[in-house]
Amino acid sequence: MAEMPIWNEIRAAAESCSSVRPRERTKLTGALAIEVIRRRLHETGIPVSGRDVFIKGNPTEFDTLVVRPSANPLCGIVYDPIDVAAVLEIKYSGVYSADVPTALQECFQSVKATHPHIECIYLTVCENPNFKFRIITATLGFPAFTLYWWGNTKRTIVEPGDAFTSFVACLENALERLPGARR
Repeated sequence: MAEMPIWNEIRAAAESCSSVRPRERTKLTGALAIEVIRRRLHETGIPVSGRDVFIKGNPTEFDTLVVRPSANPLCGIVYDPIDVAAVLEIKYSGVYSADVPTALQECFQSVKATHPHIECIYLTVCENPNFKFRIITATLGFPAFTLYWWGNTKRTIVEPGDAFTSFVACLENALERLPGARR
């Protein structure tokens, strides 16, 4: 049996544990999106942290990190920068404000300024292809992936975007560039 598409898996999980309308469960759907992506990455062999983690010396909370398999985070959430290959910002349905892309870009620039080996990557599960402030690689200045594009205004249909395998390949490259990584 073929694996359920990521978009369907997240929607099914959100609908199974919440009786409210989709617009009223955005935090739940966002959290489920991060967990589904984390699980899928584990299944491909990409070592990722838990959710809501930090890099030592940086005050920003990150959705998840791609880390050295031998990493030993302080209290399970604070990682030594030398153990971090990539920072991941994950959204279920993109951004809703003009301020978000700029703030994310500044956050990523701050990480790169202090830790040039860390790759900063944005992933959205679904995004409106016509939204003026959607995050793409060209405007963010960092790798940005969109797995699906909304195909209608009711958000019930999606069209394929970037392949999950392209996202995984980007993370594999980041792991290979990690200082001390076996090549």
